[in-house]
Amino acid sequence: MSSDGTQGPVFVHGVPADDPRNPPVRMEVRDMIKDHPDQWNLYLLGLERFKSEAVPEKMPLSYYELADLTRVPAIHGLPYKKWPDEPWNKMVSVDNPFRGFCTHSSILFLSWHRPYLALFEAELYKHVNAVANAFAEDERKADYVKAAKTFRIPYWDWARPDLGVFPPQAATRAMNRVTRPRSMPGSSRINPLGSYTFRESKDLPDINIFPEAGATLRYPDSRNVDAEVNAALLDFFTGAVSSPKGKNLTERVQYIMQSYTEFATASSNRFEPSKPSDIDFRAWGSIEDVHNAVHNYTGGDGHMSRPEVSSFDPIFWLHHTNIDRLFAIWQAIHDKPSDPLTYVTDKRADARWGNFVVKAGGLETIDTPLMPFARAGTKDKQEFWTSVGVRYTDAFGYAYPETQRSKFPTPKDVINELDRLYGKRASFASVMRSGGADLEDSTAELQDRARDHIKAEQGGVASVAAVRDDAQAPLSSDTNGIDLPADRDLKKLVKDSKYLEWLVNIKAEKAELNGNYVVHVFLGSPDDANPRLYPTQHAHVGTFATFGQDEHTACRNCQEGRAAGQQITGQVPVTLALVERYLAGLVESLDPEHVVPYLQKQLHWRVALINGEVQDRQTLNNLLVSVVTNEVTVPADPSDLPQYSRDVIVRPECTTNREGNGRGHGTGYCTNH
Repeated sequence: MSSDGTQGPVFVHGVPADDPRNPPVRMEVRDMIKDHPDQWNLYLLGLERFKSEAVPEKMPLSYYELADLTRVPAIHGLPYKKWPDEPWNKMVSVDNPFRGFCTHSSILFLSWHRPYLALFEAELYKHVNAVANAFAEDERKADYVKAAKTFRIPYWDWARPDLGVFPPQAATRAMNRVTRPRSMPGSSRINPLGSYTFRESKDLPDINIFPEAGATLRYPDSRNVDAEVNAALLDFFTGAVSSPKGKNLTERVQYIMQSYTEFATASSNRFEPSKPSDIDFRAWGSIEDVHNAVHNYTGGDGHMSRPEVSSFDPIFWLHHTNIDRLFAIWQAIHDKPSDPLTYVTDKRADARWGNFVVKAGGLETIDTPLMPFARAGTKDKQEFWTSVGVRYTDAFGYAYPETQRSKFPTPKDVINELDRLYGKRASFASVMRSGGADLEDSTAELQDRARDHIKAEQGGVASVAAVRDDAQAPLSSDTNGIDLPADRDLKKLVKDSKYLEWLVNIKAEKAELNGNYVVHVFLGSPDDANPRLYPTQHAHVGTFATFGQDEHTACRNCQEGRAAGQQITGQVPVTLALVERYLAGLVESLDPEHVVPYLQKQLHWRVALINGEVQDRQTLNNLLVSVVTNEVTVPADPSDLPQYSRDVIVRPECTTNREGNGRGHGTGYCTNH
């Protein structure tokens, strides 16, 4: 029998669905607020209860224990001990001393986090139902109990083009109004999504890294960080000021969903050449790569940007639920049980690299135990989930809006739903396969952005910091009077149903610069006066983040990855950014003869720490920035996926300087590399 972890194993089964064929749906948090206010109210109160003193931090199923901690048992990050850390638990590491369950940059990254989220969801569900049952009959108890029964943890879709990157309700400590039962006194204005306040753990400096706050922080205004800049960044990402549309997250997600057909490349950011001298430029993006960028966007120099403590921040759970959703959507489009390449395949760990489950040099496979998540067993012999059992979300009693098989039974149905959600302009392939009124709408939006580029060339685009005092002020000056060049038709960019996708590929050593740094990609000269505001700049296209740990980490996976010079990859599509500049008359086509000379002048990149401190690129041993193209065939049927060539062509001319060396202080891929 499952327990609370103090007397025996905790069995992870999520929240069982009454009808396994039609399980309850995990909702986008802003849709929950709008369409299911009772569940939103219960979510806030349930999360508050979960985090409260009613559940001591030392309990195995407390928010604190499930989130992570140091010098006591944990799961996702610090302190890298067994879980639950109780006398009954005889769990023994295959590679002592035990150094954690870390699965970042691993073939198990997505499958390991699925039962982790299911465990958290099941505990949150208990608190939500306790709150619902605390209402009196004259307080709409029946409605709340009904809402609680189908409650599932919400996700935060940061790729939604119609919304700000951050949900305002979770971005700061600003309060949300709640309706409390009379039996639960307290404030009617709370925000348990804003932060986690450390209690017994407040004196642990590795976790409570901002002791003056005593809580998790995002974009902290300490450590010599300018509070005004941090506020400007929060304004930008929440959409409190009008920001340029088309920030890169939607395009990155859609490119992975449309073009990545093998699980290993779609899921993990680990760089795995067939031999050390080889560089295969295909498939450098991944769900994990985009996941890292969002951690950085969210945390700044705070907890969310630090893997060892990120899961204390309540927004972590919204973010990772969305990562699981993207995993499920990718599966709905590409997973084929008859094709082993569409799920977890065998990957050998580095000869010096091991963790609690995998020996140094051992294999991570579809049958590797996803410890510490038990599905059955006894105190003496726990049976752990493997990737086989967690392959589909119905194992844990939930679905996502786009993966409800009763509504979207085929991959084509899921593709069409993604088009509806993200719009026909999430990628250039989506734009060009839409046609009709959708193509006209996409063209109009891209033309608006093109006018912004012309205005930027004229020096008329304001910074976020300059307008943050007026939340209604536009980010850029009015562009209605700006004329675009005539005869700029998007159809001219596609010849014989084909065009070139342009991508910036980035490879880096994860452990350099203490393991946690960012590469910013620009089309246009960056303003280096305030690097922390790079993401808000007009020329900024996208971000690559390593999301690693420093040399003091106790994580064995991370230590050995550092010692072995573990390398990871990321990818920033720039096709839509180039299309906007085509409409603005800044580039003549998507053909190499026009794009290469443009990128030679306008492609720039900067390296910065998570606190915004710019780094000298030539001090990085393994940073490599390259430009590649991939030929895309636009389908005649708008409901079909575009076809991406398996051949990727590297364009070293874009990243080579006049002397024949790599641009960016030698970090660009050059013709004589």
